[in-house]
Amino acid sequence: MEKSPTLAQVIASLPEEERVILTLHYLRALSSAQISDLLKVPESSVVAVITAGKAEEERVILTLHYLRALSSAQISDLLKVPESSVVAVITAGKARLTARLKI
Repeated sequence: MEKSPTLAQVIASLPEEERVILTLHYLRALSSAQISDLLKVPESSVVAVITAGKAEEERVILTLHYLRALSSAQISDLLKVPESSVVAVITAGKARLTARLKI
């Protein structure tokens, strides 16, 4: 089985502007308004990058959980993110899937 990248590796592979915005948001805990002010870019652009980043993070977590059958603890260790965040993504993903399938 191929080894999955850590969240830090995924962020490092992004274009510079996206990498900077996501690093400030996730690792420095800055708000979109603070990042916008700091980088002198529209807040809507910052929000768009953060939203896309969250969607990609969700895609990776759900793929690891459902297709590779990894537990939330294993995903947390692999991606170096809090397990509570992984559980929240899995729970939300399951709720959306259940709603779509009307289970």
